[in-house]
Amino acid sequence: MDKQISTVKLDESVTIETVLTLLPSQATLEQVKTFLASKGLSFSAGNWETMIDQKLRPAYSAGKISLNEFADFLASVEEHGKQHVLLYKCNAKLLNSLFATDHVKQVCNTESRFPMINVRAIVDMPSTPTIVEVRNDVTKRGNAIVAKVVEKRHLLQESTRKEWEENGRLMTSVETRPYRAANVVRICEDGICEIRIHSHSDAYEMEATALVNSIEPLI
Repeated sequence: MDKQISTVKLDESVTIETVLTLLPSQATLEQVKTFLASKGLSFSAGNWETMIDQKLRPAYSAGKISLNEFADFLASVEEHGKQHVLLYKCNAKLLNSLFATDHVKQVCNTESRFPMINVRAIVDMPSTPTIVEVRNDVTKRGNAIVAKVVEKRHLLQESTRKEWEENGRLMTSVETRPYRAANVVRICEDGICEIRIHSHSDAYEMEATALVNSIEPLI
């Protein structure tokens, strides 16, 4: 994704602890160190516990980094992280609906599944895929509409796989580990639709279709 300028507000439920809890699963220590360095702050830390307790939380408490800045950083790393990117070309009818009418605002105002436009919510691992944000961005390619969906997924722990025979049937069990995945649909007024699916398989086109379907009637 191109660099963007957004004017989102934070949902009132977002706290610094919300952000700090999610950072270890969404960012790397090196990304956080770069973030702190950009603010002119000390960034040396060998593990997440030290980083959070001795660098990030004190920086927030001292007013050196605002909650909005922390939330923007989290949004940036989760939207540009371990994702598979697909590019599509939008038709003129869709572009006109998104950029020349109040369609996006009306959907966000009337559909209960959607947040208010330009309001950023932050959730961990919801029981069902959740639309956490619909926003306007301004990039070097022009205006864009961005929708983000967060979901809970499960990773198979192959080392725990067991097989046994029972009543003539081959039975298999394997433990799973839940993880948080952020997926993004971004449509620019030049017609390019960028879909970012959290990397996990090779069925990305099906995932992209499901993601777009999940944000109907926005698109």
